[in-house]
Amino acid sequence: MKENKVEETKDVALEEKKIKEDTSEANSDTKETKTDDNSKDSETYDIPFIDPTVYSYKKKRHVKRYIFGGIIGLLLVVYFTGVLYFHLHFGTYTTINGYNVSGYTVKEVERLIVNDMNAYEVTIRFKNGEEKISNGDGSLNINTSATVGHIKEQYNPFLWFMNLTNTKEHTLEFVIDYDRESMKQYISQSQFMDDSQMKDSTDAKVVMEEGKVLVIPDVTGTRLDKEKVYEAVFNTLDSGNIIVSLEESDCYIPANITVDSEIIKKSAENAEAFLSIEANYDFLGNIYTIPKEDLCTMGYLDEKTGEVKLSKTNVELYARNFAEKYTTVDKKRKFRTHDGLLIYVQGEDGYGWELDPDQEAIELYEYMCKMESFTKKPATIQEGYAFWELNDIGGSYVEVDLTDQRVYVYVDGFRVYETPCVSGYPDWLHKTPGGLYDITYKDTYVKLRGEDYESPVTYWMPFNGDIGMHDATWRTEDHYTPDRYTWDGSHGCVNLPFGAAAKIYELVETGSPVVCYWEDEMEMVPIGE
Repeated sequence: MKENKVEETKDVALEEKKIKEDTSEANSDTKETKTDDNSKDSETYDIPFIDPTVYSYKKKRHVKRYIFGGIIGLLLVVYFTGVLYFHLHFGTYTTINGYNVSGYTVKEVERLIVNDMNAYEVTIRFKNGEEKISNGDGSLNINTSATVGHIKEQYNPFLWFMNLTNTKEHTLEFVIDYDRESMKQYISQSQFMDDSQMKDSTDAKVVMEEGKVLVIPDVTGTRLDKEKVYEAVFNTLDSGNIIVSLEESDCYIPANITVDSEIIKKSAENAEAFLSIEANYDFLGNIYTIPKEDLCTMGYLDEKTGEVKLSKTNVELYARNFAEKYTTVDKKRKFRTHDGLLIYVQGEDGYGWELDPDQEAIELYEYMCKMESFTKKPATIQEGYAFWELNDIGGSYVEVDLTDQRVYVYVDGFRVYETPCVSGYPDWLHKTPGGLYDITYKDTYVKLRGEDYESPVTYWMPFNGDIGMHDATWRTEDHYTPDRYTWDGSHGCVNLPFGAAAKIYELVETGSPVVCYWEDEMEMVPIGE
């Protein structure tokens, strides 16, 4: 028994020696000597000496084993927890139909997809509104090409750690199913498919208005080709799109004549040619051109041939209106006095123009039928002395201001002569009347006779019956004052100094207008008229 203890002691000493092999050789020898001494002593003592560092070493080895075992256990717990989690949930960075479904269960993803399917609708865009087709309408049924579970099955939950950083994108395509006849029936119930609510398209046309040629474009109405509507909706459903524009799909019945049709081009060319006609009236050398706005009222376009046709009724109506407008006999016309006043003067004794409306209607229609430019004289019963925009007096006339007792002579719009005068005594029998007249004729060396007088004159220019302008040699120069007529007036004529009468006789001609007026009898033209 003691021998066994001695052997065990030796074994411990040897093991201690190996552990401390890095110590110095001298210490090692000493320890060996001591060991030998202990060996000798062991034969004497029953309990051997054991170094306590032996137990410390064993304790360290056990701690390492515990830590390593703990780590392995923790990893196994994490791993199997992940296996269990990703068996029920989608992995990180996973998308389906654009949704991030990381951590979602199959049922949760299925709810998302169902919501998407139920949200799908097709919008039919009519010109005058919209209709929508949703899942369930008109036998419309929407499913997916695969299941969410099928996608989930593609991932092995035992390898979940390999998919932690990979992006995974999936698409579940929608499968749209419907019955065509049922869908037609559903679409036909739309208010926009009601024939009574549809409007036909209007054709393009060319019109002549306000002196211009206008091309009115065609307008597509709301009348639909229903079969095209159905096909457009079917194509949209089959392709999975969500919007169908019936206008872009050419479902509306177009106009028969469009703006780019040959008949429209031809009509526009003919209309331009017609409005290029210069239709002129010659009033004593003064040209009046029928405005293009008025030409538009006389012609129209044949929609079938594109040719310009004349409306005989409208041409004759224009001619009669024209004749009435430019007939000035017995009408008031505007006149601007020597001092700038704008007054009305009334023509007397048939002064002015008188056009023949019936004859003018015949002549104008004949000229217009030639479809070419022309210049013609108006058909007249009586011609006037002049034709101006303001009046038919023109720029050459005699103005007699009876209030101021002065005579003014104008030639071509310029005042070329003026002189004082003496008019008739202001009673009902002898007062010189106002009005618009013309020189009836001119004569020299004439004896003027009345009931109680006989007066020889050198220059005689009658304009209102027996009333005229003439020289009065029986009057002296001091007779020609503004008030002389009030107590020494004539029998109605306009008395002139001899030299003035001679000058005026030279300046005027038969037919020259004579405008006479009293200030208190003037009718003023309103401002702006």
